[in-house]
Amino acid sequence: MKTISTLATLSLVVLLAATPTIAQEQQGSEGINSVRVRSGGTGRFFYGRWGTVSGTLENLNDKPTRSLIVVTPASGGLQYGRNIEVPAKSMFEASWPVYLSGPVQTGPMDFQYLHFPGGEEDGVIRRERHETLLPSFTVIASSNEAGVTGYLPDSGPFRDDAALMECVQALKFAKTNSMLLASFLARDITHHPESLEPLDSLVVADSRLVEHPQAAESIRIWTQRGGRLMIPLDFVGEDVARMLLGDALPFSVVGQSSSNTIRLDINPDYPEKQYPQRFVERTFDEPVPYLRVMPGAGETVWSVDGWPVAIRVPVGNGTAMLTCISPSVFFEPRTTWKEGEPSAGPIASSRRMLETLFERRSPPLVHNEIAGGNAAALVGYDIPSRSVAVILLSVFPVLMMSVGTWLYRRGAGERILWVVPALALASAVPAFAIGMSIRSVAPETFVESRIVYASPGATEVAEDGVASVYLPESRDIPVSSDNGAVLSVLVDSASADYRRLVWDGAKTTNWHKLNQPAGLKSYAFRSSRRLDSPVKVTGSFDEQGFIGTLQAASLGKSSDLLIAGLTPDRISVQLNADGTLRASSKDVLDAGQYTSAALTSENQAYRKHVLDSLFQSGNRVEQFPNDTVFMFWEQSDTTSLKFDSAGARMQEETLVVQPIRWIPPKVGASVSIPSPFLSLRAIDNTRGGLSGIFSNTRREWVGLESGSDSVFELQIPGCCRPFEASSADVKLNIRAGSRMVTLYGGQPGDMKKVAEFESPLGVVSATIPGELLSSARTGRIYFQLSISSLSNSESSEPMEGEQDDNYKVEQCLLTLNGKRVSHAFSGSAP
Repeated sequence: MKTISTLATLSLVVLLAATPTIAQEQQGSEGINSVRVRSGGTGRFFYGRWGTVSGTLENLNDKPTRSLIVVTPASGGLQYGRNIEVPAKSMFEASWPVYLSGPVQTGPMDFQYLHFPGGEEDGVIRRERHETLLPSFTVIASSNEAGVTGYLPDSGPFRDDAALMECVQALKFAKTNSMLLASFLARDITHHPESLEPLDSLVVADSRLVEHPQAAESIRIWTQRGGRLMIPLDFVGEDVARMLLGDALPFSVVGQSSSNTIRLDINPDYPEKQYPQRFVERTFDEPVPYLRVMPGAGETVWSVDGWPVAIRVPVGNGTAMLTCISPSVFFEPRTTWKEGEPSAGPIASSRRMLETLFERRSPPLVHNEIAGGNAAALVGYDIPSRSVAVILLSVFPVLMMSVGTWLYRRGAGERILWVVPALALASAVPAFAIGMSIRSVAPETFVESRIVYASPGATEVAEDGVASVYLPESRDIPVSSDNGAVLSVLVDSASADYRRLVWDGAKTTNWHKLNQPAGLKSYAFRSSRRLDSPVKVTGSFDEQGFIGTLQAASLGKSSDLLIAGLTPDRISVQLNADGTLRASSKDVLDAGQYTSAALTSENQAYRKHVLDSLFQSGNRVEQFPNDTVFMFWEQSDTTSLKFDSAGARMQEETLVVQPIRWIPPKVGASVSIPSPFLSLRAIDNTRGGLSGIFSNTRREWVGLESGSDSVFELQIPGCCRPFEASSADVKLNIRAGSRMVTLYGGQPGDMKKVAEFESPLGVVSATIPGELLSSARTGRIYFQLSISSLSNSESSEPMEGEQDDNYKVEQCLLTLNGKRVSHAFSGSAP
């Protein structure tokens, strides 16, 4: 047992005493012969993240026995318990999540725990025989924002994974300057996805993972929440890869090849400025095998002889990398290195692999501030306005003036002495009545804002968000769940009472003594939802635009449907009665809008705030979304958390984000591709300069004062390639007074003038002819915007007040018309 101070021990004893009686020491435990608790899962704990602990109980009695084990991970009164029924004459092991918060203490840390036989707290502090201190176990705690990289080795017969380990360490060190890996087995991963929360990335090399379905389910949920997953197909096999990726990356293995000389070709869609070396050639003494894989989705990072060997695919809010070749090709020996550094480094142009696997984890999509603001607006909906307060304050003066004048005229001014108190009471009646009505329209309120960011084919989906609770008076919050949903409650230094989260079963949770003061407070929460059937969205294009289907029988009624991609633009989608989806270039929404409705309800105003926070988040490594996604709001009366309070007002808002499975259009048929489906980015102009009017990282147009020549590249959806363009309709919304704006089409270095606009202030249109769009066969088209500077006389002309010489593109929409000419394999999805 670790030693702790006497003062800390006494404080915990006082904190945990459920009755005023003094806790007594007791040797052993009734019914249970031994209890041991240790760190579980990855064995790591990070402040602000969930981790897991594991408890082992031995019951040598002839009948089942219940026990409650409570773990106290830090000061502040937060505790996490597990109520377990141990079968007769057996040893039982259970794991449950623990959230680490409070005063930061890095390095070794003691977690104390208590055991209550019978499953109910009885106020008795039990210690091990001959021990004077509370039982505890030691964990390693860290305050770093970045998590660790996990490594799941093969649990079967020994396999030489030295090359894989060396590859992972070389890539990780190049990105994070650390090659530390946390190795653990599949049996250490429980049905709680929180067991993987200390990880930012995970490498799965266990070919027997199919024998651990709970571990596989937790890995899928963890990835949907923002985890980064690497799956070496040549190590784990097809069954494991399909179990983890599902329909997010359907693939088929058509054969295997090998060669002593391997040429790795980078994705041709990647910009040359960021990936100047377009291929890497490696030579080996022994033939290097690789699988010939045909993926049905995803983004090819590297290919060998046209076969993808490194495929990146979004999985919910996270990403996965499937490799189909020996990992030895992705790293090469270094000539010099220091102690503590790997002897190998990544090959050239590995940026995409490094970002996919070892970038910091994506933060949650819903923010407490946004959800709390919506709840505050809901609670204060019927609170009277300022005009009501002014009227109430005016009642007494008006009555005094009227009654006083009447008494003066009647010569009875002495009666004012008893009239004043009567008028004061009369004036207070309406204020009292309105005050009581205010309390009646602001009852206890529970608002749940959540996002379901699923992957195709998934029946168990992550459902995380923010729960906002309003209480007129301070009291304990009756919060429970039967689907494993948990609140992330932070340590409250002002509270001396313990607050305890207890797991009564694998998915059943209850908070005890979760006291909240009067007012509104928001809590982040996480849960998962089991769907009867997966949500499926398919999409394609015809002469009218986007056409698709939606299958979401497991969800409630959908509303405010839209599609967002790798551009600043969004498009509203119409859902027909037969489940088909339709959207044309006329349905593209104005900048900053998310619905085509003329009137905006309160719910839609709140939804706009949520979506603004998604698309304009500055703390994300990669802008949302990371792929073309279908989005809609689910209308449902169910909540992840149960707020058991009679008369409480309940409201839930659920945003569903679903990737689209693309179907190629018919060869030769006319196709119209609206702007949101053409990924947009600025590239270097002929002078080597990048556009100043568009930010690639934030996907937004930027105001500028000086003149500019900006060249843009639009990538055509993979399902439409190779594409033969007939025309491109451009609609430009720009504010550029006293300037000349010129639109060009063609290829970089060979642009031809299409249209010219003088001092445009609003929407202007033009059409780029097909002869300037010949590059469409390569999967991309280009256009250029040249905006002149103000003349010296205009820029220096004296004006009263402040002069704004900036110009700005508000929106630039391009609809591409043409046809798919023949089927050809393409490594990138839309």
